Amino acid sequence: MLRNTLSITLYNLATFPIPVIVALLINEIRSKWFKKTVNQKSTVNTRTNKRRINVDAIFDICNTIFMLIFLFIMLYPLYFTIIASISDINEVGNGNVYLLPKGFTLEAYKNVFINKQIWIGYKNTIIYTFFGTLYGLIILLPTAYALSKKNIFGRKVITWYFLITMYFSGGMVPTYLLIKNLGLLNNPLVMIVGPMSIYNLIVTKSYFATSIPNELYESANIDGANTFTCFFRIAIPLAKPIIAVMALYISVAIWNSYFIEAMG
Repeated sequence: MLRNTLSITLYNLATFPIPVIVALLINEIRSKWFKKTVNQKSTVNTRTNKRRINVDAIFDICNTIFMLIFLFIMLYPLYFTIIASISDINEVGNGNVYLLPKGFTLEAYKNVFINKQIWIGYKNTIIYTFFGTLYGLIILLPTAYALSKKNIFGRKVITWYFLITMYFSGGMVPTYLLIKNLGLLNNPLVMIVGPMSIYNLIVTKSYFATSIPNELYESANIDGANTFTCFFRIAIPLAKPIIAVMALYISVAIWNSYFIEAMG
């Protein structure tokens, strides 16, 4: 019995490390396999990243070339106008002017500036643009501010009234007849007292409704401010960005308009 007990004890001592060793071996094998898999994935990712970098580089090169070509197409007519204006008229007529002026002369500018109608046109354009922009802002800002208020009576009806005119206009002939019946035909005021852009109205209305917190108006109302005070003391100072944008839109529209000038 003692011999059997000793045998069992020796067997247990001999076989006890086997599961541990097997577990360590399995863990080592799994660790090496995991590292190998990670290395393979990192290699694949590195290759993919390199491919992406190469594709991005090719795209940037192609995009840069395309934009340079597009820039050349846009700028060359302006550049050609300048070099043609200071080149000899015979060289320009024969098609010999491409990149540099030939037969340098300022005769074209002399012929332009001695014409008094040019200076009268510029004077009228500057006057019409300045006062037309001022008038446009005067009618645009209060209208947009009023329509931005949710508690105004008939707000949706008035908004739709403006939107309908944005999609359905009278056309050229009704506009001419309207200006004629108002007595503005051949009158400089036709360049100043003009229609309001509904697109500008929508953009300005959205700015007043979303960019200025309503709590400012509520605090001002608690302090006794009325609608005009809120408009001039709160809305206008905080709306300087949209005022600058609308002034630019209106001034460019007036500067580039042609049909109204023909009636003025």
